[in-house]
Amino acid sequence: ASPYVPGPRLIKLENDSTVYWVSPGGLKIPMISAAVFLSYHNKWSDVQTVGQEEFDSYANAQYIWLNGTGAIYKIDNGTRQQIAPDAWNNSGLDASQVIWVNRTDFNTYKAGPAITAANELNSSGVSLQ
Repeated sequence: ASPYVPGPRLIKLENDSTVYWVSPGGLKIPMISAAVFLSYHNKWSDVQTVGQEEFDSYANAQYIWLNGTGAIYKIDNGTRQQIAPDAWNNSGLDASQVIWVNRTDFNTYKAGPAITAANELNSSGVSLQ
């Protein structure tokens, strides 16, 4: 178990203005803009500055779900790729890996090509359970 405070929480590195939300499962996802941060009714006073070691102890979120409904998307470098249900179901990944996002957050990701096969998920270094 991590020696650090579990999520949900808001964190940032000392010399970086990007704020990250940490999920209850310990995944971190960047708040890409102030508009996104505020769309979740967050308060700047709730953001905690953490050291690099603590920051690195939280894995980067790789999957999002708009309001917890519909398709699951893989996120990478500001792009979202819709994952076909069969690809997700055959990937060995589970729902604990998915972060729910709102429309404001979702719309900050550029649409990329759909992922239609489980091996397209697994080839990116995602570890199977």
